[in-house]
Amino acid sequence: MSLRETLQGLVNKSREELFVLAKMSMARVLPYCRNVDNTTDGTAWLASVLMTAVAADGEVSRAESRFIAAILGWEEEQLAAWVPADREQANETVDRFVDALDAETKAAACLLISAVLACDGHINFEENAFIRKMIA
Repeated sequence: MSLRETLQGLVNKSREELFVLAKMSMARVLPYCRNVDNTTDGTAWLASVLMTAVAADGEVSRAESRFIAAILGWEEEQLAAWVPADREQANETVDRFVDALDAETKAAACLLISAVLACDGHINFEENAFIRKMIA
């Protein structure tokens, strides 16, 4: 199955199905976030990566921010601090995140991010490019 078909399959899933996939993937990814982010339980680092992903197209939809808040167990307002102001710095954060992952965890991170991106019913060109960069 191609990446395009995989992403379309995610877009076609219900919010509840995406939530389950995201939570399962997050359980695999969060320990790596803790290793990189020594100041919190890893959720802040993960929030930064997720907000960078959803902001890849220049905007964060309400559906995306609600979804991220739900999977992290945060209030939606807490996410505002994690919207990247500096795109270059945000990309460096994501690169550090990806570099810290083994192959299995990288696959889980890609699934987590893809589920988040699909929660608003589409994955646009910029979001698709973000996933492709993670995979590369």
